[in-house]
Amino acid sequence: MKKYQVALLVLLAVAAAFTVGCGSNSVPTFSKMSMLSDRTVTPATELFTMGLDGSSVMPVQTGSSSFIWGLSVSADFKTVAYASGNEVWVVNPSSSTPTQLTQNSANNASSFTAKISPNGQKIVYPVFDSSTGTGSIWIMNVDGTGSTNLTPTLPTGMTNCFVSSFSADSSKVAFACRGSSTAGLYTMKTDGTQLTTVLTQSTEIDSPSFTPSGKQIVFISWGTPGAALAHAASCASVGRYRQYLHPDLTPSCGTQGVASVNLDGSNPTMIVPATNIIWESEVLNSNLYYVTLDSTINKYQIFKANLDGTGSASISDGTANDKLAVCGGCN
Repeated sequence: MKKYQVALLVLLAVAAAFTVGCGSNSVPTFSKMSMLSDRTVTPATELFTMGLDGSSVMPVQTGSSSFIWGLSVSADFKTVAYASGNEVWVVNPSSSTPTQLTQNSANNASSFTAKISPNGQKIVYPVFDSSTGTGSIWIMNVDGTGSTNLTPTLPTGMTNCFVSSFSADSSKVAFACRGSSTAGLYTMKTDGTQLTTVLTQSTEIDSPSFTPSGKQIVFISWGTPGAALAHAASCASVGRYRQYLHPDLTPSCGTQGVASVNLDGSNPTMIVPATNIIWESEVLNSNLYYVTLDSTINKYQIFKANLDGTGSASISDGTANDKLAVCGGCN
């Protein structure tokens, strides 16, 4: 009997080790994040990486004189993806030798954000077609091959899909779109199937991120999350954030800040109401990161919080303007 018990324990231990191994491969853990900053370094660069607690800030040279935006880093810290000069680029933060992946300019198109999958294998990015005035969500391999339009048919009522990100296991994408009077939050598999509407509302949605469990999405809401406002026409998603603000930079369409919603669209909740405007947010591991203006020093700073919005504290050092540079409507 004891022999069987020992054998069973061995089998259970092997199974547990196999499960943990598979889990660590399918859901990688981040140790670094990317950011834009106006810190002074030589040679000059806007692009930096740092630890998830704000430590170990390091410059990444891109050699670009064009505006940089739409940053993301793979969990293994081998690749930073970003948009510059209307194109998508990647760079190894150690070697600082950038590679252009897209050829948008030749096709009368442009991209302003680029989100690399946690496993470092895929990049999801928007493409704005200047000839049609529409934006769609595309995906490609990290070397630029296999580019595919995930939204050749846009969700009903939408004219531009403009920002997206991956689930923790890299199997799905969440993305935001806007129409003439409505904004939408959607998910789909990375092969373009199973398009699902999570939420629609009358005001802008930006910076969608899956929680690690994949059961919720955290996003920036420029009004009460999930609300259809009576004055939707004046609060419609029509372009840049300034469209939604009064001259004193307070939201014109109700509360603004970081919101969350269940994947089935239930329980839309504002988890971090903004005192000043919260421009962007993302989820890394089991924490929420967002950017807002710190009025005491008059600089944009990166804040870290729990996934429910509690325990918020700045991880920037107060010496410079720091931004996640992940939002799609504020570039």
